[in-house]
Amino acid sequence: MSYLLIGAGPLPGLPEPAAVISGDPRPRFDADRWIATDTGVTAPLVVDTRPSGDPLIAVHGRPNWFSIAGPDVAGQTRAVARCLELVARTGVGRIEARSRVPARRWYPGGLARLFYLSGSENIEDEVYDGPAVLTVADREIATRIRLTGNLHPVDGRFHWQGSVFQTAGIDRAGPARLTIGAHTVDARLTERTAQGTFMITGAGAPPYLPAGLAMPGTGN
Repeated sequence: MSYLLIGAGPLPGLPEPAAVISGDPRPRFDADRWIATDTGVTAPLVVDTRPSGDPLIAVHGRPNWFSIAGPDVAGQTRAVARCLELVARTGVGRIEARSRVPARRWYPGGLARLFYLSGSENIEDEVYDGPAVLTVADREIATRIRLTGNLHPVDGRFHWQGSVFQTAGIDRAGPARLTIGAHTVDARLTERTAQGTFMITGAGAPPYLPAGLAMPGTGN
């Protein structure tokens, strides 16, 4: 995950930064990206390692910005590394603390629930409508499917859902495998509608790849 590091770095436990800013001037935020004003290098995230003794790693009102200010540098580094992994896994472009986030070994309910997550590429606006193959009880069924989805603000995962239009050979709800192009994922058929279609749902990287977008959590 690309980020600008303010202070001496890089830090053990964090990936290599896109650039290191050793002091002022402060980077500026523009369109969900931070820009190093002295070099012009851009990155979606900033990690500020200047010591101040503040135990918080993120605060509301400062999106895409994390702090490792001490005194527990090791604990803060672990927590910030988890935040960077959350951004990489979910594919979001903007992450902002809902309130004040301290460094902890364990976050009840999960780390993602402490942040507002949104995608700069806006995968949530994408709709897939086209051919697919469903595998149900070892039977492959060619069909047409329509899917959309959204990034869940609590668990930080992409949840997708939609309709299966050609349902011959599908006689009940239950688990299935869904293949679109080169991507195959686990899915669940939930119910047959009055129109004769089946509803289908899933979570994680979506089974379709919107044009120009990477699949969240896969790096592809």
